[in-house]
Amino acid sequence: MSAPSAPAAINPVWRVIGALLVLPALILWLVQLVIPTVRTMIMSLQKSTPIRTGPSEFVGLVNYSRVFEVVAPALPRTLLFAGPVILISILLGLLIGSLAARGTRPVRMITRGILGLGLVLYAPVGIALTFDTRLVADPGTAVLALTWITTVTLLALPASAAALVSIAAWRSASGLTTWLAAAGLMLCVGLGLAVQLFAIPYAVTGGGPNRTTDTLQTLATTFGFGMMNFGSAAAISVLIGLIAGVFGLLAVLIILIARLRIEIDPPAQPDHGSGLGWAGLGVAGLFLVIMVVVLAPWLAGSATPWSDDYSAVILINTWLPSLIGTLIQIVVALAAGFGLGALRPLGRFSEAGLLIFAPWLLVGAGPLMLQHFDFLRQLDLLGTFAGLLPSTMISVPALVGFTLLFAAVRRLRDSGVGVGAAVVPVLGVLLTTFAVLWLTQAQSLLGGLVGGTTADSMTGPLALATARNRAPVDYADLPQSLSTPLIWLILLGLGAIAVQALCLDRLRLATGPHR
Repeated sequence: MSAPSAPAAINPVWRVIGALLVLPALILWLVQLVIPTVRTMIMSLQKSTPIRTGPSEFVGLVNYSRVFEVVAPALPRTLLFAGPVILISILLGLLIGSLAARGTRPVRMITRGILGLGLVLYAPVGIALTFDTRLVADPGTAVLALTWITTVTLLALPASAAALVSIAAWRSASGLTTWLAAAGLMLCVGLGLAVQLFAIPYAVTGGGPNRTTDTLQTLATTFGFGMMNFGSAAAISVLIGLIAGVFGLLAVLIILIARLRIEIDPPAQPDHGSGLGWAGLGVAGLFLVIMVVVLAPWLAGSATPWSDDYSAVILINTWLPSLIGTLIQIVVALAAGFGLGALRPLGRFSEAGLLIFAPWLLVGAGPLMLQHFDFLRQLDLLGTFAGLLPSTMISVPALVGFTLLFAAVRRLRDSGVGVGAAVVPVLGVLLTTFAVLWLTQAQSLLGGLVGGTTADSMTGPLALATARNRAPVDYADLPQSLSTPLIWLILLGLGAIAVQALCLDRLRLATGPHR
């Protein structure tokens, strides 16, 4: 083992390099997040429509008062739809994590592999449209029916992710304390994303019957692109962004105040475990079996070739633009994360620099969709391949995660362990982040609605929603393979199993002062 070395960040040259690596993220943060947010806030105070060619009329808070009566019931309804997913994910993560973390390394690796497969069972529109929608047609049962559909449709990915995080938390010396901090973080993330729920209610009910299943984001979309009332849509978008921003800020504050961090165990570290690990493995396996059985109609549809009514261009539109966007996001996040976490341009306050990104940690495409639409329209990119690229080329969650990861690499090096010991865990986090970002952005319905305005620019989720809404069709006739081809899901699943099992078991979470 080599002798411990001083932190490289104390060298001013390295600090300058670190600052330069963060610069692209700061530029994208300003151009694609801050300025669109300010412009949306200004638009919310105006009488604005995409049809108007002249300057918009200032109307003050009129738009906010106009949408209040529909927003007031939509907010608790939105949280009701997504609430069970958040609660079940955290509790299931607690159960699996607390048990699996006490197992031996082979047991943990198998458990992680099972949970890795759960990460790829994500297709909000495709899965939701396989359910019998007769119950959502009745105003008396629509809310509960849509809550059930939303829960089953979304559960696999967040529950698997929560369990993986919990395993890492319970492996800490202060397992309960670390898990509580991680659970608080997961709760903030869940609530921040919940208020942006869109794809499932839009595809299944369109907000009906009688607007009883509208969420905040479906209301914003209806006002903006249905009624062409951008002012009212902007007011709702500001409210969504504000709520998501508060939870994003709280999430980063939890990280900083609890000193929640990633630690990387050296290779060949002694491993001890008990029989409880097998119980965690059993729960994880049972959960995966249940999800596969429930999602069987979607998986069967993904194995069925699409009809001649659809073009393979839809498959390309679904996966290629999101791939390009994800690659850019990963490069930007890697550079900024390495700069802040490893080179520390602000010294010991470097990780506190995440606070400037925090309000946008959980803000998705929805709250900024009006500005993205306006941007695409001005450049004449609506209905083009470029118009299907993700609306932002910066992923704040990836930036935060890579910052914590490279801070762990720096601490490992400072402890006297060579940085080569961190290569496999870093590669595992990189591949997992890449896969999750790519999958979630490829399955975004909102991106296709905003940018894919022609038949040639239609994405898979949009094609599914359009086919279901055009005329009553059986779920077996929906072109699922245009959005999620089964062979592609199998390849992603095998990759996720390998990465989780072989690359990430040496990662754990910790809280409190670093020793």
